[in-house]
Amino acid sequence: MGGREYCTLTDAAKFLSVSRQAVYDAIKKGRIKSYKDENGRIQVLVESLDHYEKTRYVRMETVKLNGEHLDKYGLITAKAAMNEFNLRSGQIYYAIRKGYLRHHMSSDGQIILKTDDVREFAQKKNPIRSLVAI
Repeated sequence: MGGREYCTLTDAAKFLSVSRQAVYDAIKKGRIKSYKDENGRIQVLVESLDHYEKTRYVRMETVKLNGEHLDKYGLITAKAAMNEFNLRSGQIYYAIRKGYLRHHMSSDGQIILKTDDVREFAQKKNPIRSLVAI
């Protein structure tokens, strides 16, 4: 953006082709870096706009806890758990609904699970049948 290090909220919105509110929301979520200048105006780090533009549609990469990837905390999204442990979505959601898997809902609506709990659940021969038999 013209060699500048920082730009205004409006310029950032124009650069990303989104609304000012979308930029503000991304700042609040920590996905775009900014600061308030001496007049109280938000100044956006141009470098963070490039990173945001590359990763804004990559959902699994952006799921973080305290700025760190979930696996560092032993957590996994439901979608990633299905892929990693070869489970169907119905198996995971049934176990959550019945209370066999504890979960947390992230701010962007994703279901977060403990990796060890999902691993234990997946190691059962047929997770749903064994749960129903309990």
